[in-house]
Amino acid sequence: MATGKQAPMHVLATTLHAQASVTTSAYGSFSAPKAVEMVAVRAATRIDLLRPAADGTLTLVSSTDVFGAIRSLATFRLAGATRDYLVVGSDSGRVAILEYEGSKFKRAHVETFGRPGCRRVVPGQFVVSDPQGRAVMIAALEKQKIVYIMSRDTEARLTISSPLEASKSSTVTHHMCALDVGFDNPVFAALETDYTDADELLQSRRRMQRDRDAAEATIVPLRQKMLTLYELDLGTNHVHVVWSEPADAGASMLVAVPGGGDGPGGVLVMCEDCVRYLNPMAAANAGREQAAIIIAANQMEAVLPRRADLPRERGTLITCATSHKQKKMFFVMAQSEYGDLYKISLSLDGAGVPVQLTVKHFDTIPPCVSMHVLKTGFLFAASEFGDHGMYQFLGMGDGDDGDACATSDSPTPMHDSPAARRDAAPEITLRPLRNLFLTQSLESHAPITTMRVSNMLAEESPQIYALCGQGVNSHLKVMRAGISVTTLAENQLPGTATGVWTLKQRRDDDFELFILVSFDGKTMLLRVDETVEEVGEGNTNFMLDVTTMHVALLGDDTHVQTHPGGMRIITGDGRVTEWHAPGRRTVTHVASNRTQLVAALTGGTLVYFELAPDGTLQEDFEKRLDVTTSAGGGGGGDVACLSIAPVPEGQLRARFAAVGSYDNTLKVVALPVEEEDPLTVVSLQAVAANPASLLLVDYGDGALNLCCGLSNGVLVQNEVDIITGTLSNTRMRFLGNRPPRLHEVRVDNGTRSAMLALSSRTYLGYHRTDGSRAGGGGVGGGAVLVPVSCSALKHASPFSSAQSLDCVVAVEDNLLRIFSFDDIGERFHAMKCRIRYTGRSLCLMEEYQTAIVGCADANVKPIAEESLPDDAEAAAAFLDERAVLGPSRAASGSWASCVHIVDPRSGEVIFTHELNTADGGSKAEAEAASASSAADGSSPGYENVTAICPVTFPEHRGNETLVAVATGRNLCYLPRRVHDGGYLHIFRYRRSRRGEDDQHSLELVHTTRVKDDVPMCLCAFQGKLLVGVGGTLRLYDMGLKRLLRKCELAGFPTVIKSIETYGSRVYVADVCESVSIVKYRSLENSLYVVADDVLPRHMTACRRLDYDTVAGADKFGNAFVLRLNENASVEVDDDPTGGFTDKRHKLDVAAHFHVGDVITAMDVATLQPGGTELLLGATVSGAIRALVPFATREDADFFLNLELHLRQEAPPLCGRDHMEWRACYAPIKHVVDGDLIDMYASLPLDVQTSIAEELDRTRGDVLRRIDAMKNRLL
Repeated sequence: MATGKQAPMHVLATTLHAQASVTTSAYGSFSAPKAVEMVAVRAATRIDLLRPAADGTLTLVSSTDVFGAIRSLATFRLAGATRDYLVVGSDSGRVAILEYEGSKFKRAHVETFGRPGCRRVVPGQFVVSDPQGRAVMIAALEKQKIVYIMSRDTEARLTISSPLEASKSSTVTHHMCALDVGFDNPVFAALETDYTDADELLQSRRRMQRDRDAAEATIVPLRQKMLTLYELDLGTNHVHVVWSEPADAGASMLVAVPGGGDGPGGVLVMCEDCVRYLNPMAAANAGREQAAIIIAANQMEAVLPRRADLPRERGTLITCATSHKQKKMFFVMAQSEYGDLYKISLSLDGAGVPVQLTVKHFDTIPPCVSMHVLKTGFLFAASEFGDHGMYQFLGMGDGDDGDACATSDSPTPMHDSPAARRDAAPEITLRPLRNLFLTQSLESHAPITTMRVSNMLAEESPQIYALCGQGVNSHLKVMRAGISVTTLAENQLPGTATGVWTLKQRRDDDFELFILVSFDGKTMLLRVDETVEEVGEGNTNFMLDVTTMHVALLGDDTHVQTHPGGMRIITGDGRVTEWHAPGRRTVTHVASNRTQLVAALTGGTLVYFELAPDGTLQEDFEKRLDVTTSAGGGGGGDVACLSIAPVPEGQLRARFAAVGSYDNTLKVVALPVEEEDPLTVVSLQAVAANPASLLLVDYGDGALNLCCGLSNGVLVQNEVDIITGTLSNTRMRFLGNRPPRLHEVRVDNGTRSAMLALSSRTYLGYHRTDGSRAGGGGVGGGAVLVPVSCSALKHASPFSSAQSLDCVVAVEDNLLRIFSFDDIGERFHAMKCRIRYTGRSLCLMEEYQTAIVGCADANVKPIAEESLPDDAEAAAAFLDERAVLGPSRAASGSWASCVHIVDPRSGEVIFTHELNTADGGSKAEAEAASASSAADGSSPGYENVTAICPVTFPEHRGNETLVAVATGRNLCYLPRRVHDGGYLHIFRYRRSRRGEDDQHSLELVHTTRVKDDVPMCLCAFQGKLLVGVGGTLRLYDMGLKRLLRKCELAGFPTVIKSIETYGSRVYVADVCESVSIVKYRSLENSLYVVADDVLPRHMTACRRLDYDTVAGADKFGNAFVLRLNENASVEVDDDPTGGFTDKRHKLDVAAHFHVGDVITAMDVATLQPGGTELLLGATVSGAIRALVPFATREDADFFLNLELHLRQEAPPLCGRDHMEWRACYAPIKHVVDGDLIDMYASLPLDVQTSIAEELDRTRGDVLRRIDAMKNRLL
């Protein structure tokens, strides 16, 4: 028996792909006066500042982690101010007021009012602000409401008053808004319910329902919703209720109507199937009886147009709304839960009194959680699931265009009953977008329902296969690490290219005019205009019969072409001069900037040129460097590579050049600017191999960076002191098995320089300006190095065109490519394949390089019943239209479900097996299901896919791989006890050859009826099939007509969520009771539990890490690692009793961490060759997170100490304590927060230096350790 202890686990939790779902947003001017900007809260934990361009394209300006849960958001602007403040209600127990300064949001004021955490009675769930910026009300779900008065001091700084309470006991708040009352006292409206006697009323209701025959048996109604107005008296600093009346039972949202001089004021109450307008403040100064008459006269109602296919029992509810006002008009844009947009407007008479309320169907877009109408003519729609949209208004929906419209003409009586409203509602005719045009789609993977990682396509790095989205907006996404590119052109070349360059005619031109491609012994010149044409030798001054080594534009219009024999200088007026290499020497390398050029000759001689005022080059200096031959390599004293620094802004010359030598050294040499002895070495660094390429680049952050690609495939990066030329902050990263060739390109619409490193894999290095986590490894604090998803390239040059200012021209052997970067802020790019319904289960068939997807949706009509076109393109167009308009609704309790076979290379569905339809499913399956149902006297019912897995039965089917599909029958999740069992279908995977294409299909073998519960998970195990049926674990074997039950283990508390196996152990995750380890004894054919967890955890994902270790996640956003200690593991394996003693060991918690997001899937993978094995987790918000083990205990201690210092120096923005946030439900154990570590590089330099000194290290050492950790990921 082993006596040693297992080593403790220490990991780094970091985010690989940031969350994209939006929980709330705000619209205002934050960075500058009259700026059009939006703040989007991502997954309640991150604040993004978005700025739309003139064409509607959104740009990420800033991104900040708050390390807390943001519950609500509002903006306000003080009187006379030009910028908006942001008020944040979070789980910190504080109200945080933020302002944008510099390049990020900062605290303007933080006021504590309660305990931290998302609590019912602690304010933060609702935040509303007075339209005049005088006060803010922040409320809890229950009881508490607090008002703060906003003002400024004598120095124009924001001040906040003491809290003014407006609390009401036993009151639940459903929604709030601030009324526009001009400069009268601020008024806030709240939709509330008083539940003082709710328990007694509920018991009475139930008692009388049981005793319906009694004479006194009348149904007692529950408490009614109330619309209450709170007024802040600015004179007495007191908040009181000025009006309260019953509201409709289906009221769910309040929207303020513009008032003051912009409109009539009042509030719109969004009810089920209708909209009501009220203006209680119209009678503010009237008596009680007169006020009731005035309010009734200002009360109107209009029904909501509804879809024709909605069942009668289903209503229409408004879930999202925004208002927009101009000088002479205003309207409210509202959206229903089905995605239909309504334009709500009020018609006024000559006195400005509302006379008619109009609700008109405007368009249909995916359901949103937040919308904003921009004053630039765009609509920002943050989708509930899937991609967000930026829409341009093509029309305002005015006029008689055939869209459904409902009005309220006084004195038409109110429709009090839901049935009357639905009968009066006009029907909506679904159509494509008419008044809106989608200008930009912001990709969002939310929600990720399941995920697998595999290198099924045999690429350099594995792919992430994720089921994303919901309903008709669901996709299977194949995610690859790296920045995606768009190929604009691709042409064959007459030979193998040795280099490529692009040139402008003049420096102030917008676009490049020439592309020069060099070959062995010749050069090709291409002119880029409306078409690309080759220029002949007689039509240009460039030499086309030589091997071009370098081409550059100097000054305004001087072109320099370098070849081994010398240089040709072509001035703007057409003069041509030649410079020949002296003696028998030849030119080996050339580097240039805007005014300077340095050439390296054989023998290690450097020649310095400078641009003369007449546009010609003058040879100013020549010097031979002292270069020593390396012991193992050739090259003599020649220069291996060369680069020159760019000319700083506002100066005429650069100070330094860099030289790589074959003696494995890098040298920084001084150029003849002010130095008495030019071309002298001012800094030297030894490297591990011969330098192959050099690049001195300024990423736009004011720092000069020296990048060197070595012959062993390693990239070395240094910071260069711009005064002395000293090298510091050295970092190294292995890029590939080819020596990296470094080229300068442009990003951010051509405004900033970047580095393109070409090895066996392409990388892009640039400076991060938006605060996002977009990569690892870099030179400066904000510099990153991320892979680019494209084929291996050999040479590249920047190129600007009308399509994009960030294009790149590159050559690969005899292929010329022009491409542009899609989004340099993303670490992953995805190829997506649309699936019919919400993805429920994913199975990868690596043998066939295909993916099998099981999807299902409740209460919708199967697409197969809607005359889906046979043509593939027409069918895809039909599904795209359905993604906008939404699915066709079906009766409650019905399901639409299918199984897809997807080709991940092309992103196409190549086979579909539809369930629940006579023509969609196979006849054999229908007959089998009918026979199985007839045997137990029940009807087939509706099926929905719950799990899929590949399985083999060697004793019965040999090595043939079958596909097991588990389905539920008549399943209802709320409450889940309503079901009718399920089925286990066994399919044979068929691949046949038809012409040049492979045909893939599934053929039903047989179906097994499961009566007692729904099979929710499957797993192949020792030539058999493990099935989690409710709370029972069963083992099935293959039979001729159905699966045969071999053994089972009952007694799991609720429902088995997932099953993992290793050897004879089975790792079972229960939905509510954490993880259990089960052992299978083949001799006794029995299963028994050997270990379980101490705590009941509500599991959402589980993944086995090794024989004794399991990782999991729960629905509260926690990630943890459980481990069976070594002694207990040995005892379990050596147990001779076979589980008859009923002894259960307890799992120890090896690591625990609060992610703040629900993890839905986990997998273990290595995302780059030679990288570290990671535990990946996909979340509901669309994020990809990772747990990275530390290589040594010294690394763990270093990052732990760094985290402790960052908690003090970089406190969370909204006031939440970082330690409390990461330990919301249990203490942090052996996990370092990588997202907090990422903030080190964004701190001021003096703070970085101070932290580094506390750690007994330099700032460069800390950055190097952080980058080394990042480089292990991607």
